[in-house]
Amino acid sequence: MRSKPKSDREDTATFPPIAIVTNAESELGRAIAIGLAKRGIDSILCHHSDTAVLQPTLDAAQALGQKCATIRIEPADFLPLNVVQAAILNVLSTEWNRHSFNILITCATHQASARVDQVSGDDLDWLFHVHFKEVVLFTQILLPLMENGGSIVNVTSALTRFVFSGNAIFASMKGAVEVLTRYLATEVGQRGIRVNSIAAGPLEGGIATAVTDRYALGKRIQSTTALARPGAPEDVAAAIAALVSVGNEWLTGQRIEVSGGFTL
Repeated sequence: MRSKPKSDREDTATFPPIAIVTNAESELGRAIAIGLAKRGIDSILCHHSDTAVLQPTLDAAQALGQKCATIRIEPADFLPLNVVQAAILNVLSTEWNRHSFNILITCATHQASARVDQVSGDDLDWLFHVHFKEVVLFTQILLPLMENGGSIVNVTSALTRFVFSGNAIFASMKGAVEVLTRYLATEVGQRGIRVNSIAAGPLEGGIATAVTDRYALGKRIQSTTALARPGAPEDVAAAIAALVSVGNEWLTGQRIEVSGGFTL
């Protein structure tokens, strides 16, 4: 029987898994960290905003018996990339006495409504940077630090399956990440690293922020969803935590939609 790939860096069998979560200050990012803690997984939460926003998340993870650390990374830090890598290594060494991690979850969730005939060049550049370029570069700099047999999850959107007016650019960027996911799965498969995307459906409180009549939109979503309700960040976070946990080692290169059966 073929054995699973082992790390060539250090024996982490006795350590809890460590996940790195990007955009951790978002509602979904915070829910992911807590969902991971429930599964016995420690986290490094990468964020762009005030660290105080994440303190309740750190407290919740600690209450569940898991360690959480934060690291503030400005978008400009991606040039040079070694600045980000050094910062991650410093946190791993200081907090865990390790130089590697197990799980990467990219979680860019900012949705900006824009029609193709209305989007500006600056907005297009920004959406590309946040939803695609940062995913590629962050993955690139962290792959050398990832343990063999690890897992990568890219959060995308159910909007790559159905059309919802005003989301062409956002959905296109998420579609690019889904294609990237499949290609990356083939590139790192020999190391036993799995790469999948979780396509999140409409989440209550975060749907169509540019729409004035949220109540009407919420009713529309409810009426076209098999489970008859919009989702919560915790719904998506639970699916991600299950996907990266022990028992899913044969699942890779897949797009998994977590939308409650929206527009089936």
